[in-house]
Amino acid sequence: MLNFEPLARIDGVELVSLQQGEGTEQIAEMPWRDRITDLTADMDQESAFTDTLAVMSSLDLVVTFDTAIAHLAGAAGIPVFIALCHLPDWRWGLNGQSSP
Repeated sequence: MLNFEPLARIDGVELVSLQQGEGTEQIAEMPWRDRITDLTADMDQESAFTDTLAVMSSLDLVVTFDTAIAHLAGAAGIPVFIALCHLPDWRWGLNGQSSP
């Protein structure tokens, strides 16, 4: 969560949490938690990722780590930035602005 702080400090940026389950307790610990909208309490109760996809389709950009969210956004054509390690998994490549 701390890695998202620079984004949270940008005027006009609103963060929307798509995190469910483990890790959600970290939101309450963030000094900038008032900049985070958390819609996940009732999301995806009926079927996996249906509500998540609906929320993501209304966002300007999805910023995530290498999770199912990244793959779902990419498959749906939703702009997504993925925070990767300096030496990422082979499928992300080392150069360029996109991945296969």
